[in-house]
Amino acid sequence: MFWKRLFIFIGVVIILAFLAQLIVAPYLKDIIVRKAKDILGVEVSIGNCALSILRGRIILENVNIPSPQYKDEYLIKAKELTVDFYLIPLLFKKEILQVLSLKQPELILHRDEAGTLKSPQFKNFKKDKEEKTRTKPSVLVKRLIVKNGSLKLVDHFVSTPPIVVTFSDLNCDIINSLSFISRKVITDIDLTGKIEGQGKFSIDARGDFVSKPISFDGDIKTENISLPKFTPYYGKNLSIVVKGGYLNMNSKALCDKGNLDITNKVRIEKVEVEPIGDPAQTILFELPTIYVIQFLKDEKGTISFEFKVGGNLDKPEFRIGPEIEHALKQAMMRRIADGVQRLLEKPQEASKKIEEIGKILGEEAGEKAKKIGEQLQKILGK
Repeated sequence: MFWKRLFIFIGVVIILAFLAQLIVAPYLKDIIVRKAKDILGVEVSIGNCALSILRGRIILENVNIPSPQYKDEYLIKAKELTVDFYLIPLLFKKEILQVLSLKQPELILHRDEAGTLKSPQFKNFKKDKEEKTRTKPSVLVKRLIVKNGSLKLVDHFVSTPPIVVTFSDLNCDIINSLSFISRKVITDIDLTGKIEGQGKFSIDARGDFVSKPISFDGDIKTENISLPKFTPYYGKNLSIVVKGGYLNMNSKALCDKGNLDITNKVRIEKVEVEPIGDPAQTILFELPTIYVIQFLKDEKGTISFEFKVGGNLDKPEFRIGPEIEHALKQAMMRRIADGVQRLLEKPQEASKKIEEIGKILGEEAGEKAKKIGEQLQKILGK
């Protein structure tokens, strides 16, 4: 008799839960849309909404949040957004989400003319006056999963009209866990994706990103990044046009209480360049352009080198992007200079190679290259 009553009770609970989610789901969708509009000040659209009380899950389909700054442009949209929540903590007003999952999300971000990544400015969003005094987030997501996402970065800083960089096939798994020893939230990040549909990148990191100053360590890898696509980022004031080439870089990052140290190993392959103007009269990386072209030719378009970047993340003047750009250029310039120096240690070979380039360039540039070769033999000795 006991088991019969127990099974009847369980069946009734299941039926009630099923009826409840059928009734509640449409109202839940309306509540979410209204609340989103009140907070963000934009018309958020949602397709179907499904609720499972027993599993503690909400599924929203075809979510679209318009951009508050750019007309006819979305900020983010997703084919499916799934939230797994703990029912009991919610009853005690503890916002702890078990899993937040996004399928095929699309995000658009802008970097302005000053080089600052623009955050969305929602009209009705008001900052809490006591926000500065908060030490813990009001909502904790234990796990964030992104499947087959994409990101478009519209960069107004490097060119006009702006260059658009596309990140696709983004798959991300972020897990937050509480350390029983330090009583801090430790975050594990596993992110992979493609850049412009061809190059690949991956991030594998672990650390305390909540506390200040932050501490973490991780590996970042980029493979087969096309150089011509990113010419606006490095091509200004160069005496050459990069017609081909691929960047591969492995970075090891270690940050201890805000003190960042990054070791980078770089390999640039299949570099193809063309001179702008007369390469015998222009300078590239503080060297005559004609020497650099010859060095790249001898190395079969491949350059390998290492460089380091370090600094304190809490200092306002420290910006990781410009620091990496400067260190990368300096390391590559030293590598090329060393190669050219080895070339010049053999004056007869150097003059011959420079004359070979002159023949390829032809006419006036070829004559000047020939004269440079003759002068090298006179100055450095036969």
